[in-house]
Amino acid sequence: MSRFTSAGKLDKYAGLTPSQMSSGGRGKDRNQRQGNRALSKILWGLATSPVR
Repeated sequence: MSRFTSAGKLDKYAGLTPSQMSSGGRGKDRNQRQGNRALSKILWGLATSPVR
């Protein structure tokens, strides 16, 4: 965890931050397909397990 100076940088590394896709003045936020997929799956599982 000391490798990242902020939580935002960890989110970006894991690929959890949305990215802006825009064309012709219209834009959409989409999930990134980049990042560490294994870390992303672990964090997603930790976040959704209490809901189940």
